[in-house]
This record gives sequence, C-alpha cells and structure tokens, in this order.
Amino acid sequence: MFLHGGFFHLLLNMFALWMFGAELENVWGQNRFLMYYMLCGIGAGICNLFIAPLFTSVGPTVGASGAIYGILVAFGYLFPERKIYIYGILPVKAKFLVLFYMLIEVFSVAGGTDSGIAHMAHLGGGVVGLIYLLIFYKKSSSDFFGNSDILKNKFSSYYSSKNSPEKESIFKSKIKKKREYS
Repeated sequence: MFLHGGFFHLLLNMFALWMFGAELENVWGQNRFLMYYMLCGIGAGICNLFIAPLFTSVGPTVGASGAIYGILVAFGYLFPERKIYIYGILPVKAKFLVLFYMLIEVFSVAGGTDSGIAHMAHLGGGVVGLIYLLIFYKKSSSDFFGNSDILKNKFSSYYSSKNSPEKESIFKSKIKKKREYS
C-alpha cells in the first residue's frame, strides 16, 4: 500500500484519495477513516494473494489501488446521488460511477487477463469495504436508490405536527442514534 509501480500510478491513487477520501474523513474522522483505508488495503492484498491465482498468474503487487477502491465504494455508498463530472463535463451519479468501475474489475478478473494490473486487489478492496459498510454503517437501501426525499418529507410533516416537548424528545433520540453509529 505504500509502494507504487511508477509516478503516474502514485499520482492517480493520491488524486482519488484526495478527491473521495477527504470527504469520507470529514464524515468519519481521522481514526475511523484510517482504519477503513487500512482494512480495505489489507483485504485487497489478501484477496489478491489467495483468490487471484485461481484466475491468472500473480506477480508481486504494489500500490494503494485496492484501498482506493474501498474508498470509492464508501463514497458511492454514503453519497450515492452526488454528481461527479467526468472530464469536467459529463455528470454521473457516484453510485453509477462506482458500479461501473467495480463491473470493469469483475469482467477483468473473469476474463483472466494478464495485464499486469491487480484486478483482484481492486475488486477485493471494494468488496471488503462494502462488507464493512453493510455490517457497521446502518443505512437504508432507500438512501442508496434515491427514495430518501419521500422519507424526509414524511418525517418533516410528522415532526412539524408535534409540540415542543415532543420535538425535543425526537431530537434527543436522533442525537443518541447518531452517536451509536460514530
């Protein structure tokens, strides 16, 4: 995770880490972000070491790309509706961009190409990250699939119909739940 195959490889990984990781670090904090990043990187290495030989020959692997794929998955999971502009002009929702990149890795692994790219490490980092998110980050599927506005509107009308003591109780329970997820 701390060695790279060349300057361009390092540059792309660090750009992706800055672009997607900075926002995750703001949401999670430094410690949780670092733990997630390391978990995805180690998981990527383990997948590449044990699973990749079933599909292709495996040589020495360097780079943070597996951990970066975990970061991409987390970004797409937490901010699915966020638009990312490809080449600065083509808007794509984060969830679709992440899905596209993961599908490229699935097809690359299934094709068994010896391209010199550790596709299984990329896939492994993303899958390990997704497993972590599904276990430790409670989020409804409606948030991912874009139905959250309906739920927010229902909650807003319910909340506005309550008097002050009831609102305070609801607010305190939300804060308590938020602390449980942190």
